[in-house]
Amino acid sequence: MRILAEAAAERRGSLHFVVISGGGSARDRIVEAGHEVTCLDSKASVYSIRTFLAVLRTIRRIGPDVVHTHGAEGNFHGLPAAFLAGVPVRIGEEIGLPGHRRMARLAFRTVYRFAHRVVAVSPAVKDDLVRTGEVAPGKVVMVENPVRRVTPAVPGERGGRPRPRCCFVGRLVDWKNVRSVLDALHDLLGRGRPFDFWVVGDGPQRSELVNVVRARGLDDYVRFLGFQDRPEDCIRTCDFFILPSTEQEGFCMALVEAMAMGMPAISTRVGIAPEIISDGETGWLVPARDTGALTEKLDQVLRLPREVAAAVGAAGRRRVLARNTPTEYLRRLDALYDAVSREHRVQVRA
Repeated sequence: MRILAEAAAERRGSLHFVVISGGGSARDRIVEAGHEVTCLDSKASVYSIRTFLAVLRTIRRIGPDVVHTHGAEGNFHGLPAAFLAGVPVRIGEEIGLPGHRRMARLAFRTVYRFAHRVVAVSPAVKDDLVRTGEVAPGKVVMVENPVRRVTPAVPGERGGRPRPRCCFVGRLVDWKNVRSVLDALHDLLGRGRPFDFWVVGDGPQRSELVNVVRARGLDDYVRFLGFQDRPEDCIRTCDFFILPSTEQEGFCMALVEAMAMGMPAISTRVGIAPEIISDGETGWLVPARDTGALTEKLDQVLRLPREVAAAVGAAGRRRVLARNTPTEYLRRLDALYDAVSREHRVQVRA
């Protein structure tokens, strides 16, 4: 939302952001970009009637031409509320792979009927929505997330260390599968090919991962840096970026941002990775949940001459900047809103 707000700064007055709970620092940045933000300070739960009524009242007060909802609670409350408020164009967006059980699938199948289109942020998300039956195939469109404007990494910033340094950025939860990188590091250490591993982010699995590091004697090789407001400052001091997630990964903004910096990236075949990484050309891919394959790929990549790895990183940067800029994102959204308005013969104000 911050990227969207900053990219559309010249459209002051045309965008109104509504947050179910509190806004935090993102709210401040959106306001600085010249847009209005309404924080409902409501319960972020699909089970809250009060939240639904607050969303409905807010949409009626604003009177928008388009409502574009994001995420589970936003979709669940926002789409029916927009329908009841008579909003001409209603767009939902699924930002991940929720893994809904039967009753939740039925609930969201009903909710998505109030949408004219449902945006999926990657082919993996699109396939999941169709496979689970939550959205009809013809109703799903793919619009990838935009990448922030980040300064490219400078090769000289990463030199002068005895070991290569790899970086992960994300929440420390089971499906991010950071444990597999620790297993690979332990194996490569036994082969005499160690690397330093920086873990940027926090989450419920942190204590478990710290215990694994201690038990395996990896304390000198692994650093837990916690949540960082500017993770790019950590990434640019590294040699490689690693995304070891399982199939639950829907997009992974951290991977795209790292590649936008020119950072050579190693990723499992999840989320948006297969779309932006051609193995050996714009990065490297390994199967999800295959620690052995990850270990062998790391062994291979860490042996590459610096200039070869830098060339792969540069190719990855070009690939991302050709398809994930904020300008391209706005163009795709405008085209989507226009297509729906023409299809349903409604007029959307500029």
